[in-house]
Amino acid sequence: MKYLFTILLLYGFYTIESQSIEQITKAKPFELSGSIGGNLGLYGVNGIDQRTSPFQYGLSARINFKIYSFSIPIYASIRDNSFNY
Repeated sequence: MKYLFTILLLYGFYTIESQSIEQITKAKPFELSGSIGGNLGLYGVNGIDQRTSPFQYGLSARINFKIYSFSIPIYASIRDNSFNY
């Protein structure tokens, strides 16, 4: 019984999945998708020191290349003069 429990426990963590090669050959060879977004913000207070800049902006872009069902996502953003990817 102890071995059966161990086998069932390990099977839950180590499952193997595969893809059918027929499905890969039927898939589109190349796809491109993505999005772009932007935001603006204003901040103002009276009676206390400002905790952030009065004007904020941001721009983000997301591109997803798909080659035979294999995805390659790329993301980049700019916010208040700092660039992230």
